[in-house]
Amino acid sequence: MSYFRVESLRVGYAGQDVIKNISLEFDRARIATIIGPNGSGKSTLLKAAGRLLPPYSGGVFIEDEPILAMEDRLVARKLGILPQSPTAPADLPVHCLVAFGRTPHHGFFGRFSREDQEAVNWALEATGMEDKRFKRVGQLSGGERQRAWIAMALAQKPEILLLDEPTTYLDIHHQFEVLELLQELNRLHGLTVIMVLHDLNLAAFFSHRIIALKEGELVADGAPQTVLSTETIRRVFGIRARILCIEEEGIQRTVAIPLGVRS
Repeated sequence: MSYFRVESLRVGYAGQDVIKNISLEFDRARIATIIGPNGSGKSTLLKAAGRLLPPYSGGVFIEDEPILAMEDRLVARKLGILPQSPTAPADLPVHCLVAFGRTPHHGFFGRFSREDQEAVNWALEATGMEDKRFKRVGQLSGGERQRAWIAMALAQKPEILLLDEPTTYLDIHHQFEVLELLQELNRLHGLTVIMVLHDLNLAAFFSHRIIALKEGELVADGAPQTVLSTETIRRVFGIRARILCIEEEGIQRTVAIPLGVRS
């Protein structure tokens, strides 16, 4: 039995394919990052995997059950998705934002239970946002705001978390802050993370696996040191690059240095 997979997936907009017959299997409690140029279908693949966009053909499966046939509440217990650049009212308290993550469990008009409150408290603590509980969203820094959104997704208590460019508009400090948080959640709580990133080196540093797309097709899939090659980067992004292997705290890291478009 596979844990989470997309199978022969074709999906797009207005009848035009964006994702073209892609099949992928994802292992439990691993971090996978999707890379590729603009327009390659990264966000479209994530939306289809998160049941936000119905496929033209093929499907998405959790433990071999088609996700489109599953009840909403069951999906909510398995899968959470955080879209790119989400927005919320600036005066909304952080704990209220995080509480929205419980909506799939009881509906918009359902009673907020002790279990719901415990899930919100856990999500705030897990993301280091407990002391920001009563702050307004508009008072948060960029990194804090992203942590609050991740807390909302975690309050849903999913096993799998899909994130579309969670480091967008963040400076390097806050990028590492958010990605280290996701890495910690993966390590401590077994959270399966599937995300889209633009920065190749951040993808290599924080991922067990990298999936490279171009024009809606799968170009490469594997460990960072396998996918981040000069040939793959040239093929996917159309640039020259130099690949270095460095050792950091006893771990071998792959680093890509872009050299430009022209030869």
